[in-house]
Amino acid sequence: MGLPSCVLLNPRTAIRAPADRDIPGLVALVNALAAEGSGLFILPINGPDGAETLRAHLAAITRSGTEEVLVAEYGCELAGLLTATRGLHPARRCVATIGVGVRAEDRRCGIGRALMEAIEEWAEDADISRLELTVAVTNRAAIALYKSCGYESEGVLRASARVDGAALDQIMMAKLL
Repeated sequence: MGLPSCVLLNPRTAIRAPADRDIPGLVALVNALAAEGSGLFILPINGPDGAETLRAHLAAITRSGTEEVLVAEYGCELAGLLTATRGLHPARRCVATIGVGVRAEDRRCGIGRALMEAIEEWAEDADISRLELTVAVTNRAAIALYKSCGYESEGVLRASARVDGAALDQIMMAKLL
């Protein structure tokens, strides 16, 4: 089961699992998202071994059965990324925590929504009944997207992160499937 290898959204966009050929583009995407800072909690992939480390990490994810990574290919480039991590404790195996990032220049094109819809298919196949995420209270566009996808706010996590030395509040959001 699982996702088809390529879910076409329009002739220029596909949501799929990353392939080995995507490593350079995925490094570029992660680094572009990391460079934004301000509430996108993504670390850059640096150094000469960065691509190999990413390749090994993706292979480990594939073997784990507890994580999923999806990429959005827009035209000929990777424009978005979604990660999902299933709870390890038996009581939390029905929950997955997700993280989403879309390149700034490709936002408001439906890529984030397509990633969110695709991960729901994976979750249902994996018998996951709850998807959850945190989002910076200042990220109004992402909050609006998540609400439009059926996520509900479950509360504010006060001072739950530090960005540039300042405390940042996050909203816990979740969707029951």
